[in-house]
Amino acid sequence: MANFLISFISAPESVMYLTATVFNVNGNNIPGANRVHQLCQDIVQIQTQLTQAVADAHVADEAAFELRNVIAQNAGFMTLDGYFAAAGNQLTAAERATFENLGLEGPVEGAPHTALALQQRYDLKAAIVELCKRRFRVKRLQEQARTILNLNVDWFVGDDLNAIINGITSQNIWNLLDAQDNDSNSWKNEDPTLDVILQ
Repeated sequence: MANFLISFISAPESVMYLTATVFNVNGNNIPGANRVHQLCQDIVQIQTQLTQAVADAHVADEAAFELRNVIAQNAGFMTLDGYFAAAGNQLTAAERATFENLGLEGPVEGAPHTALALQQRYDLKAAIVELCKRRFRVKRLQEQARTILNLNVDWFVGDDLNAIINGITSQNIWNLLDAQDNDSNSWKNEDPTLDVILQ
């Protein structure tokens, strides 16, 4: 577990961000462990939704599916299968297991100031930052792919797909995820800011 922080956090700014909050120990690390688990679930849900949407479009109309790919590529974007693959790479099954094992190693109760508790605090904080970044990226991929999937290929010829997709701003993605977290009453005490996510 001691090497986990080093493997995911390299930028000095990120280390400073962690240090600023790591000593705010509240008796145990359960909220952080639960947040790691929730973020993993969120990412997997988005991956699953994107996978299903791409598969459904492929089956529904193969010709339209391929035309959407051509339009996307001509505008400088990935194919729909490319979006599917990129989303899947944001969190593999092995990576998910590594993240979620942080919680399984046991949120330390009753001894919050021990070295073990502090180390786990560091690791959970690093995991939350990393997973928030990955969730943000996979959500952006989903929204871009959804835009391509929603193209009406019967009339879409000269419109600027770049302008449409570029209209999906980082703030838009942040707002979508923030609303989702608020709806589920998520514990966000140690979530990074949008500026940190975009680093």
